[in-house]
Amino acid sequence: MNAIIKYLKKDLLKNISLIYFQQNNPVMYLKREGNSVVLKGTSDQDWIFISSDQPEELKIILDSFDPTEKYFASIESWMLPFFHSRWEMKWALTANRYYLPDEVTLEPPADIKIRKLKAAEAEYIYRYSEYQTYTSADYLKTRIERGLSAGIEENGQLLAWVLTHDDLAIGTLHVLESARRKGYATVLTNYMISELRKKGIIPFVQIVPDNTASIRLAERSGFRFDREVSWLAIRKKKDKIRQKTDPSTDGEKRQKTKEKNKITRYKIQNKK
Repeated sequence: MNAIIKYLKKDLLKNISLIYFQQNNPVMYLKREGNSVVLKGTSDQDWIFISSDQPEELKIILDSFDPTEKYFASIESWMLPFFHSRWEMKWALTANRYYLPDEVTLEPPADIKIRKLKAAEAEYIYRYSEYQTYTSADYLKTRIERGLSAGIEENGQLLAWVLTHDDLAIGTLHVLESARRKGYATVLTNYMISELRKKGIIPFVQIVPDNTASIRLAERSGFRFDREVSWLAIRKKKDKIRQKTDPSTDGEKRQKTKEKNKITRYKIQNKK
């Protein structure tokens, strides 16, 4: 396992979710397929991570999965057509990943009291989540118990909160509408950055593209765009009759058709 992790760390940003996930969750297997790596580990689901830049290896990996393997994490955008050609999706969640370079410095801490979230607050936090399709109160409870978290309260009411996900990405940042425009989101973000850096962890966030407020906050804080990644829940394998050809093969066929059409047009023009 150590040799594979060492190999993955050669491109830390590409593999950041996989690496941090295996550090903080039970691993069922971690294996290498040529230049590609597959990890399966348990959080709220049994998640599968794939690190690859080889379409042929990816096809071999995907065809090796059995019907019980339903959840895939941090899948790069170029891989998605290979998934969609094989399976019907229950859901898919796509986000932009941003990371914070080491050279970015933080503003001095604001004079605002921050405390760790309580496990009993998971249900309350879940009620405000816009991503209830993809998460659960139990997952949030586990993340509060096992990961980093921070909250701001006033008169006994929790007004703003943030925590780390199972891959240590900063997330679930929320400020009640009545408490906005007070800088709480920035304060909590900077706090999490500071705590992660103390542990030698690269701070990163994963934000859905239409969450423009969170993207602006991340960019103001110094985060830089890395890549687009997706989480997938598989419903079932497509029938063989309905399955499309692998995207790489489709591309080859389209190229051959274009070349054939060019030759045909050339011959017609010459006849004229």
